[in-house]
Amino acid sequence: LSELKPSHLQAYYAKALKEGRRDGRGGLAARTVSHHHTVLKEALSHAVKWELISRNVGDAVDPPRAIDKEMNALDPHGVDRLLDAARNTMYFPIIHLATFTGMRRSELLGLKWENINFHHGTVSIAQVLHCLPGGRILIEPPKTAKSRRLVPLSPAPALALRAYQEMVEADLAQIGSTLTGDRLVFSQLDGSPTLPNTLTHAFGKIVRKAGLEGITLHSLRHTHASILLQQGVS
Repeated sequence: LSELKPSHLQAYYAKALKEGRRDGRGGLAARTVSHHHTVLKEALSHAVKWELISRNVGDAVDPPRAIDKEMNALDPHGVDRLLDAARNTMYFPIIHLATFTGMRRSELLGLKWENINFHHGTVSIAQVLHCLPGGRILIEPPKTAKSRRLVPLSPAPALALRAYQEMVEADLAQIGSTLTGDRLVFSQLDGSPTLPNTLTHAFGKIVRKAGLEGITLHSLRHTHASILLQQGVS
């Protein structure tokens, strides 16, 4: 610790920005590296308090400045084009639900049938699904109380989910099985989960088919917010 210099931190940040991704596909975002700086600086402040070092070298280093990207949102015409392109694919139900609820990818993939209340028109966000390095699937409760919430389910996505539920029940019946509440909504026929990267890749293909530019799965959260604003919702 006593040999740590500001130049060491600066070199680490530069390398992280250039080649910091675990998958070897380039660098980390400036915002991510800025978070690293925050953690390191806080850790070093404890080292100063414990008299392990005499000064916090993090104070002498400027972290990368995170630049907020302008997030694209679809207008009503764009929503129609996206849903038309997805309609005859297995991903139509999840894209439809994402568009009209603003749910995150991890929330959609972790959703179980028991979390959907058609009578009250709500979706309970009770767990999220992540794919860890090495391919291990982790399903766990959301990390914050704010993330654990009830999402209103308007008539359009409710009808789409009902139709999808009936299709799943029919498919399961053909193999002598039944639909249970603890089953993931967007899973394979054998019950295995849909992988996050699989969904992202499929969504990209659908977006290109629809002729839309700069639209990601996360863009659908902004699209949902825009829809609510247009409806006069705060």
